[in-house]
Amino acid sequence: MLLDPETQRAATYSSNHRLLVQQASPALIAHIQEHAHRTELWDESKWNPDGKWRPMPEWATKEVRARCVMVRADPDWHDEAALRAIPLK
Repeated sequence: MLLDPETQRAATYSSNHRLLVQQASPALIAHIQEHAHRTELWDESKWNPDGKWRPMPEWATKEVRARCVMVRADPDWHDEAALRAIPLK
């Protein structure tokens, strides 16, 4: 999840870095944070704006990305029960 900690706006991605949700709900943000494995500052140098890997949501301008963090889920968290527990809204 790409999270702007200032506004609590977040986008979510699939395990193969495809953009799933442009604007995650507060319930989804809280759920992902609860199961976070690692949180790190967004590293602009690792992002290719012309590539298909982790496309940016519309709200993630360069200024916003400078303060964003990546919240990564626990790798063991992807079992069926965990996936069913993800809030839909």
